[in-house]
Amino acid sequence: ASEAEEALEQNALPTRWETLQADDAALPHCHTFTGLEGGMDYAIAIRAVNSVGISDWSPVLARVRTPPSVPDRCPQVGLVAACPVSLRCKIRLPHHNGAPVESLDLLWRYAGG
Repeated sequence: ASEAEEALEQNALPTRWETLQADDAALPHCHTFTGLEGGMDYAIAIRAVNSVGISDWSPVLARVRTPPSVPDRCPQVGLVAACPVSLRCKIRLPHHNGAPVESLDLLWRYAGG
């Protein structure tokens, strides 16, 4: 395996494959990789394809870290037990997106009935 393939295979997350149609008039070309997660390391490599075959992989642009972002939305709270003067609820942390969750803000109110 080439350096690019080995570097990409070492990542524990799934590898995504994209094909970009080349247009010589548009080169050099910028490409935006989407669907990434904040605060994660990525490795990127490219290779060219033509009617004769496929080139070797480029040197790897490795360990490129996306900046962290706000946590994902919290999962729904689950009821564990209801007592006359209290509610016991199960709370799960959301995905952190590259920066640890430091605290949770809890909100409750009388809902009528």
